[in-house]
Amino acid sequence: MIQRAKEVNTIKINKQELENDIKNFMSIEDICKKYHISRKTFYNKCKEFFKATPTEIRGDKFTHTNTMKIYINK
Repeated sequence: MIQRAKEVNTIKINKQELENDIKNFMSIEDICKKYHISRKTFYNKCKEFFKATPTEIRGDKFTHTNTMKIYINK
């Protein structure tokens, strides 16, 4: 019986370049495409490198551009 070793993909990401992309409001999708990584890997790298989420790195913790306020009349 032959056992095959798992293929390991190594990703080289420049910490400073990633931080600049995030701070310049590059979209998560564009960052993932640029580095050929998944969203999960992107968030994990942010936690590993900066101990913060992309939103916290940008400094816009309370101003999300993709959120919408919904008002409900009672």
